[in-house]
Amino acid sequence: MKTLQIATRVDEDIKLEAQKVLKDYGLDLSTAMRMFVTRIAKTHTIPLRLDEPTIVAEPFKSEKEATDFATDLSLGVLKSETW
Repeated sequence: MKTLQIATRVDEDIKLEAQKVLKDYGLDLSTAMRMFVTRIAKTHTIPLRLDEPTIVAEPFKSEKEATDFATDLSLGVLKSETW
C-alpha cells in the first residue's frame, strides 16, 4: 500500500498540549493522527462527539441564589434549559 504524507496547521500551544497527553498514552502525534484518519476511513464516521453541548457555568451572584438553585434542583423544578 502506498503511503502519503498529510500536512496540517494547528496552534503551537494546542500541538504541545496534545503531545503531552499522547505521551501519557505512549503515542506520538503522527501515530494518533494515523489512528484518527484510519478510524474515519473504516467506520465512515468521525470519532468525536460533535453534538456535545458546551455548558458555560456562571458563578451564583449570592449564597441565596445558590441555595435556591440547589433546592429547585433537588425538587426537580428546574427545566433542562436552565442549566
